[in-house]
Amino acid sequence: MIEKLEMNMKLIGVNNKPFDYLYRANNRCSIDELVGKAVRGLAYSDEYFQILTDDCIYIFYHEQDCCESVWLTQVDGISDKLIGSRIVIAEVVTKTGEHGVIDTDEYDSITWSFYKIGTNKGMIDFRWCGESNGYYSETVDLIKIEV
Repeated sequence: MIEKLEMNMKLIGVNNKPFDYLYRANNRCSIDELVGKAVRGLAYSDEYFQILTDDCIYIFYHEQDCCESVWLTQVDGISDKLIGSRIVIAEVVTKTGEHGVIDTDEYDSITWSFYKIGTNKGMIDFRWCGESNGYYSETVDLIKIEV
């Protein structure tokens, strides 16, 4: 399990009110929107990754449905030197497979999502894993909340 980290920011709950009811569907955004933003804070656990900028909090998480499991498996590159840096690269690559192609014990389908956030002072890489029976989403959601 990934340990919780907070750098210069107050966390916004992912699985509790008011987040569930106020923010989700209406604030979805593209990862491209991060380019040009200044990093003011970072926070993550195995359920979310948050980036605080001058005007927004960007939250990577998974909207739980039923018979799937999605979690943050690895984060590399977190450092105090990133605070105040400007994002120059923001991209995601996904790799999907079925049971036997990518080994999974419980589910029939698996999706890996690899995120790269590059700044003028360093790179953050984080990886999510999603598993399901093949019917439910295994992807990561991204929303922004204006602050």
